[in-house]
Amino acid sequence: MPRENKSLSEYKARIILAINYINDNLSEKITLDDISGAACFSPFHFHRIFTNMLGETPSDFLNRVRLEKAANLLILNSSLTISEIVVTCGFSSSAVFSRAFRKKFGVSASEWAKQNLSNEKSKNCKQLSKKRKTSGFAGSYFIDTLFEKNNLRRNTMNVEIKELPALHLAYFPQYDGYKEEKIGAAWEKLCNWGFSENLITKDTVWAGVSFDNPDITPNDKCRYYACISVSENVTPPKGFGIIDLPGGRHAVYRFKGKSSEIPSAYKKLYGEWLPNSGFEPCDSPCYEIYYETPDKNSEGMFVMDICFPVKSIK
Repeated sequence: MPRENKSLSEYKARIILAINYINDNLSEKITLDDISGAACFSPFHFHRIFTNMLGETPSDFLNRVRLEKAANLLILNSSLTISEIVVTCGFSSSAVFSRAFRKKFGVSASEWAKQNLSNEKSKNCKQLSKKRKTSGFAGSYFIDTLFEKNNLRRNTMNVEIKELPALHLAYFPQYDGYKEEKIGAAWEKLCNWGFSENLITKDTVWAGVSFDNPDITPNDKCRYYACISVSENVTPPKGFGIIDLPGGRHAVYRFKGKSSEIPSAYKKLYGEWLPNSGFEPCDSPCYEIYYETPDKNSEGMFVMDICFPVKSIK
């Protein structure tokens, strides 16, 4: 089997392990670390892998499965009370369940049960339930269809695997999200200090480190470091810091485009390239190395490398 096909099969198998874990533990409190651990993925990158392979976040998937199980139980097991269904499906309270159920189905749980028990929909629900119980992959929600729907295809991105050096960087942090004006202000402060101390030369590495996934962390809480390479003897002033990024094997994607296109580049990396690559990400953040910024580029674009540490799939 070609390496790309083996890699994709491995990623699919791990996502299926994650889904099986969810299905087998719906009544329990489930965390992102629990799900990523079941799939043998680093929790740092798992959310993006899962989301871009299936088209919904792990949290959205978990909530949907819980609500669908509750909807089925209301029809298939009328002896269960609402309170029992709340516990069985892992909701934290009856109030949380009621709000979520009405939002998804447009009616209350009791109204749903009355409507479906009195018409042909209950028959369809029972048939669907039987299919899931006998499918050999109970609760998978037709996983192959989901993969195909979300365009898991052969890799078409020009990503290189490189051995990159370790980086010793001075940074100014931005803790108010990935907003261009806020990031720009962080860079201005860093550059003002760097130039005043004669730290910036033709060999300076200009890097950005984005620690948080905006699909998980509220956008106004996401952390970004504007960074320049410095020697070991440099001590930055108060409000600045030092970060060391490890060297070693990295996936490197040369990006040229507008800032609005950067999120889609990451989405393609996680959803298209990575599952077909034969690699998985290490438990450390991605970072960007900047060569040109829109104010210096004749086309008003970024030219940069998106880099993240990787290791071969075991």
